[in-house]
Amino acid sequence: MRRKHRVQIWKVAAILTVLCITQVAAMSQDKYVEAPSRPVSVIDRVDVVVVGGSEGGMAAAWKAAKLGAKVILLNEETFLGSEVTAKGRFDLAGGPAPAQEFSRILFADMKPSIYRVTADTVLRNAGVVFLHNTRPGGVLTDVSGKLCGVVTANKAGLQAVIAKVVIDATYAGTVANEAGARRTQWNVKELTVSRLRCAKDGKKREEIVKNVSMPQLTWPLINEAESLLREEWHYFVNDPFGYSMHFTMPTAVIAKKNDDRKEISGPGTIDLGVCEPQGMERLLVLGSSCSVSRDAVRYLMHPVVLAEVGERLGERAVQMASSITLPKAAEITVKTPAPVGVAVPEVAISELKEMERPYRKQTPEIITQPKLAVPVWAEYDVVVIGSGPAGHSAAIAAGRAGAKTLMIEQTGFIGGGAALGIKSFWRGYRKGFNQEWWKSGANYSKMLKDAGVDIWYHSLAMGAVKQGKRVTGVEIATWLGRGVVLARVVIDASGEADVCAAAGAESFYLNEGDLCLEEASFIGQNLYTNSVPADPVDVAGYTLHHVIAGQYAGKQHFPMAQIRETRRIKGDYVINELDVNAGRTYHDVIAVSASAFDPHGYYSSDYSFGGLMLSNKRVKEDIITYIPLRAILPAGLEGIMAVGRCHSMTHDVQAAVRMNPDVINEGYAAGYAAAMCVKQGTTPRKVNIKELQDHLTAVDILPADERSRITVDMPDPSDVELVKAAEDPSQRTNLLVLARGGSRSIAPLKKSLAASPTTDKAKALCLLGDPAGIPLLAAWLEKEPLGKGPVYHCYGFLDVPEVDGAMWVLGIPKDKRTVPALVNKLRECRADTGFNKVRAVTMALGRIGDPQAASALAEFLKQPGIQGHMNVGNDPSTIFSTKFSQAMIELFAASALYRCGDSDGLGKRILTDYLDDWRGIFVRYAGNVIAEKKPVDFK
Repeated sequence: MRRKHRVQIWKVAAILTVLCITQVAAMSQDKYVEAPSRPVSVIDRVDVVVVGGSEGGMAAAWKAAKLGAKVILLNEETFLGSEVTAKGRFDLAGGPAPAQEFSRILFADMKPSIYRVTADTVLRNAGVVFLHNTRPGGVLTDVSGKLCGVVTANKAGLQAVIAKVVIDATYAGTVANEAGARRTQWNVKELTVSRLRCAKDGKKREEIVKNVSMPQLTWPLINEAESLLREEWHYFVNDPFGYSMHFTMPTAVIAKKNDDRKEISGPGTIDLGVCEPQGMERLLVLGSSCSVSRDAVRYLMHPVVLAEVGERLGERAVQMASSITLPKAAEITVKTPAPVGVAVPEVAISELKEMERPYRKQTPEIITQPKLAVPVWAEYDVVVIGSGPAGHSAAIAAGRAGAKTLMIEQTGFIGGGAALGIKSFWRGYRKGFNQEWWKSGANYSKMLKDAGVDIWYHSLAMGAVKQGKRVTGVEIATWLGRGVVLARVVIDASGEADVCAAAGAESFYLNEGDLCLEEASFIGQNLYTNSVPADPVDVAGYTLHHVIAGQYAGKQHFPMAQIRETRRIKGDYVINELDVNAGRTYHDVIAVSASAFDPHGYYSSDYSFGGLMLSNKRVKEDIITYIPLRAILPAGLEGIMAVGRCHSMTHDVQAAVRMNPDVINEGYAAGYAAAMCVKQGTTPRKVNIKELQDHLTAVDILPADERSRITVDMPDPSDVELVKAAEDPSQRTNLLVLARGGSRSIAPLKKSLAASPTTDKAKALCLLGDPAGIPLLAAWLEKEPLGKGPVYHCYGFLDVPEVDGAMWVLGIPKDKRTVPALVNKLRECRADTGFNKVRAVTMALGRIGDPQAASALAEFLKQPGIQGHMNVGNDPSTIFSTKFSQAMIELFAASALYRCGDSDGLGKRILTDYLDDWRGIFVRYAGNVIAEKKPVDFK
């Protein structure tokens, strides 16, 4: 490493021995929860699958691919390099100089922002397919018991890779353990662990080394050790940052060869037999579980040594694969070990069953996972999923209120968006717990510790434990395998509502007929704005999202994208734009939001197009939104709450209530409510709301001087108010009253329209879904010029031009009389027509679904510059708005054509092509449209 890039390491003078480790709450590895038999979709058939993204795993995958093998690498992090990037070990001192081809390429530039981009690039250039944020989930065997692939666990659920050879490059040899490889006896009581961390002065880094109690390797004890190594004074995860602790396994796999040398003279002297488990076919192991002496294993784990052994191992894997023929899917099953302990009665695991991409052109092969006993690793009062501002605030509140609390985090850091660079407050209701958070310097690590909260890092929630409709725990996937945590109350702050979705909650996620999602950002890479939205549940697309971002910028500063919106649950109540505009109050209010419409994209609500867009960021005064308890309760489920960006609301509302100060207070309220449920022996839906509000008022989350006003359900408009408002809906206040009145407003509006016709009345009727105003509004539209309109910009849609609004609302009643006027406007559109104008007219036509519009839509799609914007990931500029907005226009038009009956299959052909696009939101949207079985009715 060049001197100017060298990180100074201060080693703690004495190795601290931790003699006593607090026992994890009711650790119960003698219990298990049953996962019912289920189908598992197959990602692919390959020659070699590598599990683990270490430098050795990368090298093995690269070499095998260079030799012509078909290779997939399954990586537990959101970046490659589990020995360098994940541990912040960018100084290669203490090891040999890179000598082999892969090592020379990978280690040429050790700047943290460059290293991970190099790793991505070298693997992609070799043809290696790799998936991020996916963990070991089991192994596959054929009818004779021979290994023939692996199961991987992630946000989409479980998938399988059928493979001739499996390379286990995990931290602890987990795949080898699942396959049945024998190991030397665990004969240690302590394990030496270390981590490079930021020193308290913020300028240096120090290596913390501890001996921790580890009588057996369990996930709770591993995370006790992780927590002991964490600094309290640092939360910003710009590289270099230690996401994982460093350790070597005290036991080894019993292999064909054993190297008992205390010192190894070079990577080339290591016999690859140490990587081949004895009595196991088709399996290779690379890491500290290799059969070398425990003195020499530290040398083996040096990144350069590991990579150079890995390169040789990749060649060995190809040789092994050459003589193997894979069986049919029907002859393959997931290996299921015999249950250990007793089953937890009356509960079962519920998981998502998506593929690694939500849709595919080809139907995947399916294998069967028989009933599986998943061990219970711990039991807590409250389990919080996700450590972002909402999640860690919920955990702090629950812990302070006396509940035994566990916070589960999928990554190697806590803090979510706050740690990823969104450190400051932008707007927000700045009262209550968020003020304590702010004044602490965002030292939520210390607040969590003081509250007695346990933290499990690298733990991906991928399933729900259910007793009927009640959620009683969480299934997690880790680099040690899959386990269960039981809980009396679960708080889902995962961002994607992962546990809610696994439990069967309804959600909004590009399934409302519209392609509308807030953009994802990469700070420091010229991708904070105008960057394509991300889909973390599309495992393949999300992987490429990070890869493409790094290639676009030539650097990668942070471990993952900063995401604003993904899945939103459907709760007992869905907060909409009318509620926000009216300042709607609720008897069960638990939090207050004060912000502005900040879409980082565009609006999607009928109400926004109809004249009731929320006050936007150009306006200095904040809009106040009250959050009821019902909006964080997933409809139909008990024992679980959803907080943060995924609670129950529309897209346009989400863009105004997701700010850090607001979700911090919301999370706190949920955490305190959860602790109350534990004490009262009840569920969140039945919690004593007055007692909860008393506490929230005491901590200033609810304003004491307004409590009596805001804790009352706002009444609907009266008939008198509706009649008066119908006289002049051009006034925003009147339009809001009519919209809140819903179907009750139609009769007075129609009467007013007949007495005194205006386009505002016609537009209001269309907004309410009534066709009476169509003739007048359509005639008005015919006379109005379309106008050009602005190109896409993330802040370019903070108002609604009259023509755009008219085109959109004309589609709401789904009346075919509207089609001629809309078609005439479509025929004025060209490739350079404003984004929102094309979006409004095509979406309106698609909503109506009249075949008479099909020819005009096909003609539009055949214009120069409209088609051809699908990209498989070979153009990094497709992450930026200039390119992805063109793809959106193509998709808007293609989906409208398809909904109108299509024209020579053009619409379906375009939509189907987009199933291969690297951008996950396009895959999900296109697949949703093709799969539609009822007329679309998006709000």
